Amino acid sequence: MCEFKIFISKETDSKKIIEDVIEVAYRDGRYTFMDVLGVSVELKNVLIKSISVREEKIELIEHPLISSFLELIQADLDKNKKLEDAGEIAKLWEKFKTKGDKIFLS
Repeated sequence: MCEFKIFISKETDSKKIIEDVIEVAYRDGRYTFMDVLGVSVELKNVLIKSISVREEKIELIEHPLISSFLELIQADLDKNKKLEDAGEIAKLWEKFKTKGDKIFLS
């Protein structure tokens, strides 16, 4: 069986978060990583950067805009299923832009 080590990449280094991971799931803006003992870690604002089966390693990137971005994309994907009001997606877009402005223009 293949168990993974999970790392978050920051500017010049990587930090190990959990090891012996056998399940990875994404739901509601969060990744859940579960190890062989059933212990899980939930992470928000991350995306998978790389997966190496050979090294048994999953590398993540972390940024405060990621969860807002994923929420916006999911709302757009769901709009046809739920017949959501386009105004809701516009609100999420404005929230995303405002958060981005605070991060990049401050």
